[in-house]
Amino acid sequence: ESLMYSERGYLMVAESEQMMAQLEAAHAMHAKHGISSVLMTRREVIAAVPAMDPARIVGGLNQPTGGAAPHHAIMAALLHACTERGVTVRYRTSVSGFERKGRTVAGVQVGDHRIAADTVVVAAGNHTLGLAAGLGLSFPGFALRIQAIALEPMRPWLARWSINTSNWR
Repeated sequence: ESLMYSERGYLMVAESEQMMAQLEAAHAMHAKHGISSVLMTRREVIAAVPAMDPARIVGGLNQPTGGAAPHHAIMAALLHACTERGVTVRYRTSVSGFERKGRTVAGVQVGDHRIAADTVVVAAGNHTLGLAAGLGLSFPGFALRIQAIALEPMRPWLARWSINTSNWR
């Protein structure tokens, strides 16, 4: 399955000291795992993205080799890999709890129904940390709402309006 991944790099901008602290923690995690990222000062972010309101910028985290893939392509590839391995995927199913056996998960509670499992993957987006907390687990991460703007397809359209895009990266 094709993930339709494209390396474009990305910049996450902090609008508060709290968010900047989260970006600093992400940068430390990147370094620990060999991922290239660069913390940017307020001044560096303003210079890189002059169209942003400078009053809202505290700093940023740039991952120049980062990329993006459409979520539908990732989900299709994940579903394909799971079903090839005999995994049952349940859609629109609310998890109400987990059954533990020692340090492992032995089942998942879905309403009044118990699903036995020797392996459970929690892939619930922003809800993942909350579900893990229900197991008494803590992960080194944080939920983050991300808004992305794809500018690449806009260049030909903007060029028709005599806007100089030649110095865009």
